[in-house]
Amino acid sequence: MILSDYGKGIFSTRTIARDLIQTARKAGLPVLVDPKGRDWQRYRGATCITPNTAELEAVAGEALEADEAALIASGCRVREDYELDWLLVTRGANGMCLIDARNHHHLIPAQAREVYDVSGAGDTVIATLAASLGAGDAFVEAAETANLAAGVVVGKLGTQPIYQSELASMLQFSDSSYPATKLIGLEAGLARVREWKSAGDKVVFTNGCFDLLHPGHISLLHKARAYGDRLVVGLNSDASVRRLKGQSRPFLSEQDRAAMLGALECVDLVIPFEEDTPLELIDKVKPHILVKGSDYTPEEVVGKAEVEAYGGCVRLVALVEGYSTTGLSRKVNAAITKK
Repeated sequence: MILSDYGKGIFSTRTIARDLIQTARKAGLPVLVDPKGRDWQRYRGATCITPNTAELEAVAGEALEADEAALIASGCRVREDYELDWLLVTRGANGMCLIDARNHHHLIPAQAREVYDVSGAGDTVIATLAASLGAGDAFVEAAETANLAAGVVVGKLGTQPIYQSELASMLQFSDSSYPATKLIGLEAGLARVREWKSAGDKVVFTNGCFDLLHPGHISLLHKARAYGDRLVVGLNSDASVRRLKGQSRPFLSEQDRAAMLGALECVDLVIPFEEDTPLELIDKVKPHILVKGSDYTPEEVVGKAEVEAYGGCVRLVALVEGYSTTGLSRKVNAAITKK
């Protein structure tokens, strides 16, 4: 159960919140509270309260932002005063501090990324915390997942949801240097594209298998990005690559290929597609500019007619000679055979 009234008065009478908490706890349900105001008596006995630093300061009656030790000490005292199982303090760029029933604290660092808008970050934290606990996660693990989710939504403009594919990417790559927010599913990707377009960004699209990433690929992607403000890469799924290239391909999985593309600064978003051509994805993204290599003629570019029909355009970029995935694989096979 999540209790949050945004300070609008639903819990102005203490007994409402207390009755809800007692009923839920008797039923064995965790109760999470996003607090408003200084009167936390109404929340006594909840499983967890999730204040930000300012909200904890208001209840503790002291400044805590600059003093981590003081924040932990006050958090422990407040948790005991209100008979909470847990206290989760959100600290913005400083991450989170989770305090358990034995007053042990767990510091959870923030995920470093560009912050566009903190609207809805608190809602995302408590919603993800509840979803994780409902899925059977331990509390510390649930708090870490909530921290990752908050890191995604602050990178969006306005109050935006976090999509399942975005959270899955963050969980998968949370211990690596990969920019996981670039590696998301179709629904989340299209929402991201809409945000960019609303902000006036020019969206560029290109696509390919990108199996064994080489300098030719890098050159094409950088040239494509130079045509606009955001570059979306449509990536053939593993099944799609096998149909196009044969059962021996791809050499690297869709997941690995997407990770390498996402590690490039010039790439803003990677969206896999299952079809043999990217036409369906292009029709959904509706890029301003569609880019392919100069080994194609304009008439051969999939999506050309559709993009030009709504005012977009197609650009062909020169390729770096001497590089191809097929050529690289032949060299590797020849070297192995020679040995």
